[in-house]
Amino acid sequence: MCSYHKIVHQIMVVILNTICDELSKVNDNSEQIVKEALQMYDSMMTGRMDFASESLGAYIVSTRDTKDYDSMQLGTEGRSVQKIIQGCVVPGECWAFKGTASVVIQLIGEVNVEAVSIEHASSALLSKEEINSAPKDFSVWGLNSLDVEGHYLGSFSYDINGSPLQTFTIQEPPETPFHLIELQIHSNYGNPTYTCLYRFRVHGSMTYFGQTQTQSQIESE
Repeated sequence: MCSYHKIVHQIMVVILNTICDELSKVNDNSEQIVKEALQMYDSMMTGRMDFASESLGAYIVSTRDTKDYDSMQLGTEGRSVQKIIQGCVVPGECWAFKGTASVVIQLIGEVNVEAVSIEHASSALLSKEEINSAPKDFSVWGLNSLDVEGHYLGSFSYDINGSPLQTFTIQEPPETPFHLIELQIHSNYGNPTYTCLYRFRVHGSMTYFGQTQTQSQIESE
């Protein structure tokens, strides 16, 4: 990066880190306000509710045999997989891993999955090495058990020349809802050492006692 872009990058990282730090310091009385703010942020970004959001109760179940990539030089040390379902996307604040990866997420309920989103930090704020570590080809699977083969929902490619946040419509719509979803990352954009995943979202509708509720119905409760 040229000196100008390095300065912009440093300023943006400081600002975004400050915002995230302040959100992490709120007391219990403010927890609900923060959750609602993060939910609103997600809805504004994608136009859809995120059923894989940690702030709404989703959590990581397994990363199977994926190997984390910890590097003090790159700042990925100690960045857990939990980052991919949290609210803030800050340059460098990603889950880094070696080779291919798999991550299984417990959704906030039984979800009729309609689309997924992947968000990477803006290329304007990243070095060439950081851009090349962006995920490229990936597939998504719906599960109701870790021990049973999931339902194939589709294969997709993230475009580093496109918007930082990209949404992909499910190619193989399931007939049943799932409470687990598995994301498999198969390749990146040329980084031979590691891949960096910032944020993964799941969109659709939830099923309650056999009845499907839309996003507007869920948000009004």
